[in-house]
Amino acid sequence: MNKKTKSRKKSLLRFAALIRVSTEKQQAQGESLRTQKQQIEQTVEVLGGEVVAWFGGQEHATPGWEHGEVDRLLEYCERRPRQVDAVMVSHQDRWSRDNISSE
Repeated sequence: MNKKTKSRKKSLLRFAALIRVSTEKQQAQGESLRTQKQQIEQTVEVLGGEVVAWFGGQEHATPGWEHGEVDRLLEYCERRPRQVDAVMVSHQDRWSRDNISSE
């Protein structure tokens, strides 16, 4: 690996990515999860970055419901502040509707 390649590797944006559906039926069909993953992969590629960790599955975004994957993603990022530059979701409603948790 030459110096130019090393410096490019160091400057990559590193993302933790979240893909999520709200119902068990959506998870079983799987198309929405695949579509979200493809959208994130394409966007990250355009940004010249890399996804360093994936999180997701089926869970409600409604306040009061468990947000295990969002919590797991946040914990991962907090434990590795130098390994993750940003979080990527395919659409803002995939994150959370609970404004307190979203902060």
